[in-house]
Parts: sequence; C-alpha cells; structure tokens
Amino acid sequence: MAERKAKFSQKFRNVWSSGDTGVSYLQMTTTEDPNELISQLFHDTMIADEWNVVSSVKRSFVRNGGLNYDSNRHHLTFVTSDDRVAEVIETAATWSEE
Repeated sequence: MAERKAKFSQKFRNVWSSGDTGVSYLQMTTTEDPNELISQLFHDTMIADEWNVVSSVKRSFVRNGGLNYDSNRHHLTFVTSDDRVAEVIETAATWSEE
C-alpha cells in the first residue's frame, strides 16, 4: 500500500499544494472598450483568464440646451500569477492613459 501511495503522490504532486497558490485576481472598471487591452494581456501571457461584466449606464444632464449620453461600464476581473501583477497594472494604466 505504501508503494502504491508513493507512486500516486509522485505522479500527481502538482495537483495540490499546501502553500500559497501564487494566483492573484485583479479588478478594474472602465467606460472604454477594453478589447485591445484584453488582447494585449493575453498575447503577452500576463493573464490566464478574464471576465468582462458590462452594464449600461444612461445619464442625462439638462443645462443650457441639454446633454444626453449613454455609456457602457466594463467591470473587468483578471487572473494572473503573483509575479506578473505589476506588469498587468502597468499595462492597464498605460492603456487607460491613451
């Protein structure tokens, strides 16, 4: 039985961990279309997964003739490794400044 258990542990040692996962979630919100940012992050292997929750926002301001606009708010969540967090943040900050 001990031999069988040792073989199993050796074969599947990467399946579980007793330490830190090394995985981080990052979140950001933008009203700009984030497809270019998401493509860049995936292309440069900075993220492993991404969720984009889109909510519509309609705002109306009426002053001196009026102003109406509709916009979409994108709430993004990224999955990345702990050692790539700074790169993802820098890339997202640069993208949002453009």
